[in-house]
Amino acid sequence: MSDDPTISEAMTEEEIQRMLGDLKKKGAEPGAWGKTVPGKHSHPFVERQKASLESMKKVFEAQVQQDQEQIEALQEMLQRLKHGGGSYRG
Repeated sequence: MSDDPTISEAMTEEEIQRMLGDLKKKGAEPGAWGKTVPGKHSHPFVERQKASLESMKKVFEAQVQQDQEQIEALQEMLQRLKHGGGSYRG
């Protein structure tokens, strides 16, 4: 007997079908792996995760750009303060 509480040897056919239906609603096709042919394939779960990671990448790149601009402004301000080169208006 399995340690997984979601799987039971005593599950009825109706329970199994309901569980398979829930998986299909979430984008999975139980047993589909047996019908695949060799080659490159994509999966809905992986595709959603890739899209999410791409959007996170864009957010991080924008933040890095903003931080670099702020560092440049602060370095300029520091140089002006060190050399008495007027006031900084930021």
